[in-house]
Amino acid sequence: VLWALTIPGHIVVLSIIEISENMAGAGHTSQTPMFIFVYMIAAVIQVGILLKLAIKITHKVWEWGDDPDDSAIPYLTAFGDLIGQVLLFGAFAILYQLGDGDNDVGE
Repeated sequence: VLWALTIPGHIVVLSIIEISENMAGAGHTSQTPMFIFVYMIAAVIQVGILLKLAIKITHKVWEWGDDPDDSAIPYLTAFGDLIGQVLLFGAFAILYQLGDGDNDVGE
């Protein structure tokens, strides 16, 4: 269920970003179809990795006799931040190589 909600959830977030930029008249974000596609791939990969890791860490913490709520969640949160940054960097690197970048960045 969490994996299935990844794409709809990110579509909502991207829509809110686009609407708020249009209303405020600020920002330099271009949400091209290629950006959205690569971004969604990165998001699905991140959630897949985190779900797999959550299962492994939770079982390991139970084996150690600890409460997964206290022990596993901080590790998953930190790793989620790390893997999210790495995947987002990778997405932007791919987009840059494909020539899909903002023309107005740096103004």
